[in-house]
Amino acid sequence: MANRTSEALNTAFDSFMGVFGSQVKSITVDHGKEFSNYQVLEAKYNVTVYFCHAYSPWECGSNEYFNRRLRWFFPKRASFSQITEDTLLESLDLINNRPLKINQLQTAIEKLRACSN
Repeated sequence: MANRTSEALNTAFDSFMGVFGSQVKSITVDHGKEFSNYQVLEAKYNVTVYFCHAYSPWECGSNEYFNRRLRWFFPKRASFSQITEDTLLESLDLINNRPLKINQLQTAIEKLRACSN
């Protein structure tokens, strides 16, 4: 399972860096197993990886925000084996298309598109 998680993370990160790589100088992550090979990300993408302190969620504010929004759709202990990809994508679409005060009432999608232009 951990290997599959790492592969999915690498695929997602490859896609992200393909679009925004020139703008990314560092990333901040938690202490999850999926980041145990963080040196590979640093070398491959020429970024610095920082780790949050344990039990300090405010150091990774965007992760915590996203996790709270995801919990609207999928409560803790929800079995993701029972959730279809379409259902997951629909919830992510709703989250990413919600205007945010921190983004001057732009959505996450609008902000990302503005960065990639």
